[in-house]
Amino acid sequence: MSRALLAILFSISALLPQEDCAGTEGGSSVCLGFSGIDPDAGTLDITYSSLNPVAGFQFNLTGIDILSAESGVLNIYTGSGTGFVMGFIDPGSGEYLPPADGGVLMSVSFEIGPETSACITNPIVSGVGGVSYPPELPDCATVPEGPKDCE
Repeated sequence: MSRALLAILFSISALLPQEDCAGTEGGSSVCLGFSGIDPDAGTLDITYSSLNPVAGFQFNLTGIDILSAESGVLNIYTGSGTGFVMGFIDPGSGEYLPPADGGVLMSVSFEIGPETSACITNPIVSGVGGVSYPPELPDCATVPEGPKDCE
């Protein structure tokens, strides 16, 4: 195929409705997930899949004691000892998390301990201008036991 024909086909495919992560054509769901669980370092990532940019979120992360959380673009707030996490853009900054399939919403550092299940509950996800996206939750993730201190 010629480059011109490939360019035309790519342009046409960009105009066709896409399925969101929940399988709805032209949908706006945001699917959350877990990845990069490292019990030795006490870290994990919360991922997202969305056809739309993400400008903010909040949820509870249960099963682990959160020490800190960070995002490349969003400001992150964690409630000490509560598992509450909130991320938001600076108003007027023009920044947001772009549409992604498996992008990192935030990275979490947690207290190393015995094996546990980490779960996301009570989620709210929003886009630019405060539009609300329906969240799709993952199953809870098993966080293996971390290294033990001999003392």
